[in-house]
Amino acid sequence: SFTRLLVLGAIVRVIMLVYAMFHDSYFRVKYTDIDYMIISDGAIEMYNGGSPFSRTTFRYTPILALMMLPNAFWLPAGKVVFCLCDLVCAWCTFRVLTNYVSATKAKKAVCCFILFNPVVINVSTS
Repeated sequence: SFTRLLVLGAIVRVIMLVYAMFHDSYFRVKYTDIDYMIISDGAIEMYNGGSPFSRTTFRYTPILALMMLPNAFWLPAGKVVFCLCDLVCAWCTFRVLTNYVSATKAKKAVCCFILFNPVVINVSTS
């Protein structure tokens, strides 16, 4: 069922989040992208009552910093937010696709392009 695929997609993301924390702790070249740190710094500035643009290299929408506010308490929290967004997008895409194609074809498309796409997984966990 599609619910099982969503759960499996969530498990894959949890595994990658754990790996990202391990990799960042033990390797010189980090798994986490520098832009994630910049956005996190912007979120922490917002949490402290400032502007995300106080971080000199912050060049993103302030809404992104707002989404990342949980990073003020736990740095990987933003990655969890991104992974949840992936799963919500997969569910919404499946719902839309089932209006046009069979559920089986919709499942295949969502699995290929969202749930188990290595690029999407890497972007949301790095």
